[in-house]
Amino acid sequence: MKINSRIAGRLKSGYEPDNNFPLYFENTFALYAKYALIKLVLNYASLKFRKKDDPMVDEEFDRICGEDISAGIDSLVKSITDNAEDISKIPEDMINEARRLHDRLINVQEYLLINSSKLSKCEYALNRIEYRFKPSGQRSVRGIIDETMMYLFEDKSDLVINDKLSFIIPQVPVRITKQRVLQRVNDVVKLYDEDTKEAFDYYIYRVAGACGINFIPSKGFDHDFALDGIEDIYSKDCEQLLGYKYSSLDKEAYEEADGRFKDLSERMVNANGICPVYEEIVNSLINVFICAGNNVQFNGTKLYEEIVNILKELLNGGYEEEALYERLGIFEGIQEEDGPECEYMASQIDDIRAANEEYISGSEYAEKGLKDIKLCSMLTSSSSFVDLEPSADKDDRLSEEYRNEITEKLMERLNRLLSTEDRIIRRSYIASVLSQLPNEFRTAEQIRNYMTNAFELCSDPAEREGSLAAMELEIRGKA
Repeated sequence: MKINSRIAGRLKSGYEPDNNFPLYFENTFALYAKYALIKLVLNYASLKFRKKDDPMVDEEFDRICGEDISAGIDSLVKSITDNAEDISKIPEDMINEARRLHDRLINVQEYLLINSSKLSKCEYALNRIEYRFKPSGQRSVRGIIDETMMYLFEDKSDLVINDKLSFIIPQVPVRITKQRVLQRVNDVVKLYDEDTKEAFDYYIYRVAGACGINFIPSKGFDHDFALDGIEDIYSKDCEQLLGYKYSSLDKEAYEEADGRFKDLSERMVNANGICPVYEEIVNSLINVFICAGNNVQFNGTKLYEEIVNILKELLNGGYEEEALYERLGIFEGIQEEDGPECEYMASQIDDIRAANEEYISGSEYAEKGLKDIKLCSMLTSSSSFVDLEPSADKDDRLSEEYRNEITEKLMERLNRLLSTEDRIIRRSYIASVLSQLPNEFRTAEQIRNYMTNAFELCSDPAEREGSLAAMELEIRGKA
């Protein structure tokens, strides 16, 4: 860390870029290469262990993709073991395949997020009516609120408290009007100025995603996932579940809806569970390829030899699981040590660029190196939505025309959802929007009064009990 921070410090001062950029690139790419290889072997082992326990664990995901993602990953890992002596000799088509898989996984993740959000509205509705058909838990409103207040303020950090509130408030019985919710969203989007287009897009993306609205900043609203080769296996089932009249369901209809929800939920859990593992593996592979392209020498260390040996064993299935766990434990320790250093180096990139702007503009070597390090840092951060080929002429300014257009389209879709005929589904959408709005409370007393009044105004015993149960699960499940 001392060597890397010293070199970064020199560059942040604009000191001798001719001498210090080569040292900076050599040390930084070596760090990211080591970290990427460790993440690769740990996540690849996790994938193999899961598939050994359940050979069908990725079946649902592969149905969506229309291809065997695991087999594609195996081929990429094999390209590393086959070229272990010099990873820079890995064929270009394998590197392109890793990038293709990366983009594919992003598209699938977007599809899963939208449909998982839709399914969560059904879960909300089922939880608010289940106590019509089973005995009440006899929960005390005052007792749960007292426990919630203790949970909220056990940490003095405003950031932590606001984060907890974003999960708690949506569980409280909804007693806020559609007009008030839409007005609050509109007030928030007006806060973004011309220098905050990326932040504006991300906020719209969060609000839309929370409600199952199909919005992707780079593609706009209502993107057709079929264009990405994705098979839509969830939308029809989600829409059917959202179509139940939950406010008036009898026991038989409730059990039918609950059964369909559990079946669809189980399928989605499998797909959602395997996706982050795939993403971590592919991101690590791309990082390894980027570092190899920047002249990092991998071979010659015991660490690298052990990683290659484990990757070969995982590929061939020739390993004893318990013994392999012990060997992998060493890498977990190294990952914990190197993680903060990778974060530190990532935090220096913008300052280094700013201090050496004139030098970089005349050096393709420095420009390419910094771009590759920036990409490595984003891939290392486990960000699911890294743009591997950012457009050079991308407009990062938030124009009034663009803001008004996107806001109008969002409001139109929110208004339609918040006008849903079924009362409970309508409230589930309101609750989702509330989870994405800034905290309006200024004191603990205001929070307590809000929760108390919401329960006093809730005339449906089943909804009241369902809300208490949801709050109880939130605070005790995360305590």
